Amino acid sequence: MSRQFFKIGALALLAVVVVWGTMAAQKTVVAAGGGGANQDIPLKATFSAGSFGPYGSYGYLDGKFTNDITDPYVHQGTKTGQNQILIHNQPPTMGRFIMVIYRSAPGHRFINLHLDTILYPPVAIEDLPPECDCLQPYFIYPNILPQIQTTYFYMLTTYEYQRTDYSDDKGPYAKFTPLTKSYFNFLKMLPGDKKYACGFGSDIRFRTTDNPVTTNYDESYDIYNLFQAPQVFVVQAFGNQSGVSYWTITPFAERFKAEDNHGILQDNIYGCVPRRVTSSAYSSCDHGTFMMPFELKIERLK
Repeated sequence: MSRQFFKIGALALLAVVVVWGTMAAQKTVVAAGGGGANQDIPLKATFSAGSFGPYGSYGYLDGKFTNDITDPYVHQGTKTGQNQILIHNQPPTMGRFIMVIYRSAPGHRFINLHLDTILYPPVAIEDLPPECDCLQPYFIYPNILPQIQTTYFYMLTTYEYQRTDYSDDKGPYAKFTPLTKSYFNFLKMLPGDKKYACGFGSDIRFRTTDNPVTTNYDESYDIYNLFQAPQVFVVQAFGNQSGVSYWTITPFAERFKAEDNHGILQDNIYGCVPRRVTSSAYSSCDHGTFMMPFELKIERLK
């Protein structure tokens, strides 16, 4: 399989994601019997500045997902190519968060990713598994660019996790069990609540700008993942007696244990803060693991 063929496949996958996201954003249903409307809730979102941690020998790290400008990202409608930041509330048992930021959308917004704190180096290009048709990100090979601009950024929450605390000879750790019949519902949270959400597909997806050096290839069509399995978001709700005014989403930053894709129990001492850059549909395409803390603040637009 050629790299160009993979690009076509990636575009097809992205088209499915965009169409699905757009269809989800367009659904508005009035409940039977006059029960009111269940609709998507437009939001504004901002990546918080500041340091997070501590993370062992790494100490406190600045946020690695940052806004392009200080203004928040704002939901801009439901047409393909526009930014989507919403709580998907259909059916009413759901209340999950979806965020899609397009560089090509009105306003030309993007998100900065800072790859300047490396936990594990990337696998050399010649050692990447050829059967996986791995990409060769110019922002990692031959040198890691400390900051890249995204042209597409995608994040989604799905199921809620139940946390159970344990302890061993190394100290306390958490274990998470997904509540597979219960989507995480932001709308059921009360001010002061702290809960745990599963991320979709164990990754955050992004595309980056084209590399002007490669005149015969457009890297802005290549899609990458910030992979972590399992992916656990910590969601906290803030407000007063009138209700929740905003939520924050951060990666789980405490020690936990979980089985990897091969059924091997792994001790994740940094929680879900480390994220491995992967390409294609395979997590075997290992382009390095980076410490990527962030805090995303989301507020209602209405």
